[in-house]
Amino acid sequence: MMYYLFFMARKHFSVKLNTRFEGGVKPFWTEKEYLYQDLIVNGFVIQRELPGYSRTDIPLARVDIYYDSPNGIGQKRINGVEIKVYKEATKFLTRSELHEFNLKWTKAKYEGKYDHEDPLSRKDISDNSIPAWHKDPVAWKEKNKNTNYFDTPLQDIILKNNIDPKDLAADGGLSSLYNYIQGKRELPKNKAEEYAKLLGLAPQTLMFDTKMIPCWGNVNLHKQTADIHSNRYTPGEVRYNEEIYTVPCPAELYRYDIKAIQIDFDKTAYHGMIAYYYETNGADPRINNKICMVRTYQPLEDDKGNRFGTEHGYYKYFLGIYQIYGTKKRILNLDPTSDVKVIADDVDVDLIAPIVSLVRPAYMDIDAGLKAPSLDNVNKLKELLAIDELNKKEQQKNSKITEKLNQFISDEFYESEKEKKQLRKDLDKYIVEMEKLRKQNDKIQAEVSKYFNEYTKEKENMAWFKTQKIGSKAEKLDDLFNFKHKDEKKRA
Repeated sequence: MMYYLFFMARKHFSVKLNTRFEGGVKPFWTEKEYLYQDLIVNGFVIQRELPGYSRTDIPLARVDIYYDSPNGIGQKRINGVEIKVYKEATKFLTRSELHEFNLKWTKAKYEGKYDHEDPLSRKDISDNSIPAWHKDPVAWKEKNKNTNYFDTPLQDIILKNNIDPKDLAADGGLSSLYNYIQGKRELPKNKAEEYAKLLGLAPQTLMFDTKMIPCWGNVNLHKQTADIHSNRYTPGEVRYNEEIYTVPCPAELYRYDIKAIQIDFDKTAYHGMIAYYYETNGADPRINNKICMVRTYQPLEDDKGNRFGTEHGYYKYFLGIYQIYGTKKRILNLDPTSDVKVIADDVDVDLIAPIVSLVRPAYMDIDAGLKAPSLDNVNKLKELLAIDELNKKEQQKNSKITEKLNQFISDEFYESEKEKKQLRKDLDKYIVEMEKLRKQNDKIQAEVSKYFNEYTKEKENMAWFKTQKIGSKAEKLDDLFNFKHKDEKKRA
C-alpha cells in the first residue's frame, strides 16, 4: 500500500506543469490571445536536468520566454516535465524563433542548471543573452532618465566623425542640440532635416537606429545545396540557417511581422541580396507573375507513389516568380542567368508571401551609415553642386536651342529632299512617257515608211507605165508630123 502511494505521488509530480506570467504579459492559452497582445520575443533562458541525474522518472526543465509588448516588457515562465515544457514553450513560436529555441534547448541539456528549490519559478534566471532592460527594468529606466549621454543616433554620428556640435548649431541653438544629442528631448523632424542637410545624410539616420531583424534562411538560385545534416535543397529552395543571424531592415519596410531571406551564390547579380516579405498565413488568388516566398506542401508517399494522406507530409519553401498557367501552378527562377528556369512545376501551394523589396545589405551597413563627411567638405560639395546645377541649366538651355536648330535643318532638308524626290519621280514619269511616245513614233514612222515605200514603188511603176504609153504615142505623132512635113514639101 505504501509502495502504491509512493508510486502515485511520483507519477503525479512528474506530469505537473506550472506556468507563470510576469510584467506586461497577460495570460494566454490560444493563438488568438497570443497574437492579440502583439508580443515580440526578446530571448529565451532554458534550464534542464542533467541526463541520468534527474530526481523524478521524467527529467524536469524550466523555460523563461522574455517578451516586449505595447503594455511593457514581461515574461512567461514554464516549469515542469521536459516534454510538456517543450510543447508549451514552442506552441506559438515562428520558425526562426523555434530554431533559436532548439539550439538553446540542446545546449541546456548538458549544463544541468535546473533549480529544484524553485518549482514555481519565482526566481529570475536571466543571463547575458537577455537584453539589459529585462534584467533590471527599474535601474534601466533610471539610467535612461538621468544619464547625460543617452545612446542616440545623432550622438553616434557626432562622436564617430569627430564633429563639433557648435558647427551644427545655429545661433542660440547649441543648448537644444545638446538636449537632442543626450536624448533629453526628442529630435523633431524639422531639426533632423536641418542637421541632415549640413551633414550630408538622410534625416531618418539622425532620428532612428537601424532596425535589425533575423534572417531565417538562405537560397541558391543556380545550383543544388545541402546543410550539415546532408539534407539537399534544389535551386530556388530555401534552406534553414543553422545559426540565426540578424540583417538590417529598411526603415520604410519595418514592421513587427517582416521576415528576411538571403541569396548566397557569388556568381549571380543577386548575390548577398536580402528578400523581405511580410508574414502571412494564406495565398492571395490575385497574386500572379510576382516574386514571392512560396510554401508548398509535399505529402509523403510509399515506393509505389501512394500517398499516406493529407495529414502526413512536410513543407518546402521557395523563392521565385509565382505563376499560374491554366489549372496548374509553378515557380520560375527570378535569375535569368540560371540554367534552371523552372524551380518547381505543378506544385501544391500552401502559402504565398510577395517579396516587398530586394536590397543589398552593404547599402544599409550600420558603420557606413554612421559615417558623415566633414562640414567643410559638405559646404564645398554644396558649392560644387550649385555650380553644377547652373551648368546643367545652361547646358539644358543650349541643348534645347541645338535641338530646335537640328529640327529646323532637318525639316528644311526633309522638305528639300521631298521636293527632289518628287521632281525625280515626275522626271522619271516623263522619261517613261517620252520613251513610250518615241517607241510609238518609231512604230508609226516604220509603218509610214513601209506604206510610203510601197506607195512610191507603186507610183514609180505607174509612172513607168505611163511613160511607156506616152513614148509610143509621141513616136506616132513624130512619124505623123514627119509624114505631113514631107507631104507639104512634095506639094511645094
